[in-house]
Amino acid sequence: MSEEHLKRARGDLRPLDGYAYPVYTTEVCPKNLTEWKERSSALNCNQTNAYMCVPNENITELLEFCYSGPQIRIVKGLCMFLYKRHSTLDAYECNHFTEGCPSSNYRSQDVHICK
Repeated sequence: MSEEHLKRARGDLRPLDGYAYPVYTTEVCPKNLTEWKERSSALNCNQTNAYMCVPNENITELLEFCYSGPQIRIVKGLCMFLYKRHSTLDAYECNHFTEGCPSSNYRSQDVHICK
């Protein structure tokens, strides 16, 4: 377990300022459903507040949080990010990425299945 996740388990991490709900930085997003469920549980996310892990709007760090906003249908070739000013999810074209751009459509809460 990383130092970051140990801190989170002990309750040492503080949410970032400027968001409408608690948002935390993370080193990596979950790579499979088991990790996704573990992180979701650690943040106390649920059906109403789905766990999300996406980059910030500048694509400079990864963020994780429980998101109560509407589900977004993401289209092939679009990547999500969290827009700080309004604390909402948005998407941008990522076809030019060498990896990490979705090759099929998915729902925002299913981002963990994207390759």
